[in-house]
Amino acid sequence: MNVLPTSQRVQILRCLLEGNSLRSNSRITGAAKKTVEKLFHDAGMAAARIQDRRIRGLHCKRLELDEIWSFVYAKRKNVEDATART
Repeated sequence: MNVLPTSQRVQILRCLLEGNSLRSNSRITGAAKKTVEKLFHDAGMAAARIQDRRIRGLHCKRLELDEIWSFVYAKRKNVEDATART
């Protein structure tokens, strides 16, 4: 199995963090789209494991969450569909 050099992995993840799409990331870095998808998935799973281990027993009175949720179910018709599914 081929393994990307660390420098190219870092470049791919930086592009993703900047908001580039998978396809544009593939064009910028020269990596295959599936490779970018797999790296994105692996990085997400690693982040989830770290968060699960380290963020325990918090007693929060106030939370401030990222606004990215506003893009999900942004249209009224989608909100109604989403509530019907739950």
